[in-house]
Amino acid sequence: YPVLTSAGPSFVYYDNYSIHKGAYHRNRFKYALDPFEIDSLDNFVKDNVRFTGELLAGGIIPDLDVDLRLMDDFSLGIETSSPAEGFPLYRGLGTITADVKLNMNGLQGTGVIEYLSSSLTGEEMILVPDSSFGTTTSYVNEAIFDHVPAVEAEAVEFALHSDVEMLDVRYDQEKLKCFGEDADLMGAIHLNPKGMTADGEFEFDDARLSSSLFQMEERGMNADTADFEIIGHDLNALAFKTQNVQADIDFDQRIGDFVSHAGVTQIELPAIRYFCTMDRFRWFMDLDQIQLENTLAESNYENFISSHPDQDSLSFASAKALYKVDDAVIECHDVPLINVADAEVIPDTGYVVVRRDAQMDPLYKAEIITNRDTRFHRLFDATVHVKGKYDYNGNAQYLYKDVNEVEWPIYFDLISVDSSLTTVAEAKVPLSQEFYLDPNFEFTGNVTLVGARSNLEFDGGTRLLTDCSDFNREWIEFSAVIDPADIKIPVEDLIVEKGKAHLDAGIMLSDDNPFKTYPLFFTKKPDRGDIPIFNPEGYLRYDDKKERYVVSSDTKFLKPKSPGTITELPKSGCGVYSSGM
Repeated sequence: YPVLTSAGPSFVYYDNYSIHKGAYHRNRFKYALDPFEIDSLDNFVKDNVRFTGELLAGGIIPDLDVDLRLMDDFSLGIETSSPAEGFPLYRGLGTITADVKLNMNGLQGTGVIEYLSSSLTGEEMILVPDSSFGTTTSYVNEAIFDHVPAVEAEAVEFALHSDVEMLDVRYDQEKLKCFGEDADLMGAIHLNPKGMTADGEFEFDDARLSSSLFQMEERGMNADTADFEIIGHDLNALAFKTQNVQADIDFDQRIGDFVSHAGVTQIELPAIRYFCTMDRFRWFMDLDQIQLENTLAESNYENFISSHPDQDSLSFASAKALYKVDDAVIECHDVPLINVADAEVIPDTGYVVVRRDAQMDPLYKAEIITNRDTRFHRLFDATVHVKGKYDYNGNAQYLYKDVNEVEWPIYFDLISVDSSLTTVAEAKVPLSQEFYLDPNFEFTGNVTLVGARSNLEFDGGTRLLTDCSDFNREWIEFSAVIDPADIKIPVEDLIVEKGKAHLDAGIMLSDDNPFKTYPLFFTKKPDRGDIPIFNPEGYLRYDDKKERYVVSSDTKFLKPKSPGTITELPKSGCGVYSSGM
């Protein structure tokens, strides 16, 4: 005594809110007791509290004809084990092979849950009417040909939803190892009869790919919208980064294809301190290389831009490029030109290489057009070092065209940019080159090219082509900008030759008795004291119409009767004529 007798139906309910927020509604889940009698209510032994009846499991597992007993938490519950083939879970949605118990923590299973191609091993996995959840000690998804990939992990969080027939598995302490490759997911996978999806970030050996929705396949995956980045091998520096791209990864081919959603997308290349805009690229996983393409922009669209602070956003166009991540090198193809300072630098075959820290390889066999507006000069077979948007140097060949369109080569061994951002080139023409300004003037000395100026500056010596053996052909020193169509050598008060000896031209008068006159034409005087009767002035030029060399001012040359002096020497003969007024 006392004695409790139950002669009719009685039930134990588990719908208290403290048990998983009332998940076990009494209309679906309860224990139906057989009629019972309890003796000595004031003095019972825990292990003797036992009732027969049936667990009405609401479809979680089959209804169980198992005794109800007093559990360690002093709730009325059950303990049992599934048969070797397991219990059907949620009316056949899956299978659970486990030790099952019911107490104030709800219905739990310690063992294995199998759903489609997934197996989840865990302890005290919670089973409620619409889902199962918990933390595993092992998770395995077997690959199914052309359907879902292999996935493995140890401790993961999971939830199997019976209402939507979906298994969610999320990393907890360990990332999900996918595809049997170096592809670890820090996120979640979602498995249902149609296949598998995922969300989160995949970590590869040296890359990261993140998306809110991956469509998973046996040996690959794709995402409509994803972000992608690659880590370089030097101090874990970020080497490649882009966002908002469509991604398609193929582990059999070992490639990843990416297409921009926005027409073109900006891609950061921090290791080489550049960024570019491309609409598609391909990642070669094993080669650690990325092939980039711009199929949408115009060929002259400058889509590669330096972010180096000393390069002033140097930029150029490239339709195709190959980025070698490990080497931090990008090889750009189809580069039509590079705008630097006032010039266009045209790479040979359109090939440009940029290395770590935005260092561009020298360009060989390049062309230089300067300047971009006037396009006065074309230098070729150039070696060019591009340093920034306003700075370059190098060397190149050049063709000087005389009045008859005869081309005379000049090698500019020093090309640079001056403080006004103008291209300046310097050259030395040796005597051995036998260079001619035109058929009437030979030249040796220095040559200067200025991008904004149409004509070259010559600083050196010129020698006349005369048939007169009476006059030595001396090198007349001068410095002037020369128009090939109208060559004019300035004549100074003191005419000197390259060796600094004094020269003169005209009719000379000796300063000793007997006073004599004699002709000279840019030759050395026998005596420095001899003086010209008419001082030559203006310019030395060749008059094609009269086949003569002439020294006069421009006005005197055009209007012989105007004031001034004129001195002339026929190309054939030695007769010097000099007059003035």
